[in-house]
Amino acid sequence: MPNKELPYETLPIEPQDIPVLTGKMKDCKYLLGAKAPFLGVQLADVKEIDCSGYTRLIVSKACGEVIPDGSAKQLEWLIENHFKESTVEAGKLKDGILRMFVLPQQPGKGVGRHVGFILNGRTYESYGGHGPGSRPWSGKGYQRKCRVFVLSFP
Repeated sequence: MPNKELPYETLPIEPQDIPVLTGKMKDCKYLLGAKAPFLGVQLADVKEIDCSGYTRLIVSKACGEVIPDGSAKQLEWLIENHFKESTVEAGKLKDGILRMFVLPQQPGKGVGRHVGFILNGRTYESYGGHGPGSRPWSGKGYQRKCRVFVLSFP
């Protein structure tokens, strides 16, 4: 359950668990619209997943919280549940804080949304041409257009 002791919400996730959980999905590929068959599935058994399905599954595995599916609904959930909005620049910090990023719909860009985690200057996400994995958070390109929220502290 979310933390009620702070003036904003957090989740009881150990940030260092995110890279470990992501690593268990090494044979999984990205597929737009693909979701885990159920939240109790073994991570190694998931063969295809999109970004919001990955984010939902990892949050469930990390702390048991069930968040909505779909990046638009996940953004609404972050806002409605009063998670603290952070900054794109803060994503570069190696401070142990787990953040969640959401790329809002860009006008005229089709699907265009993306979602994932940021920890210590790296993303943890399911992305096209790869699947669940990690890459540097530079704050440039699509990243500069993202909204960033604090999920948990070390």
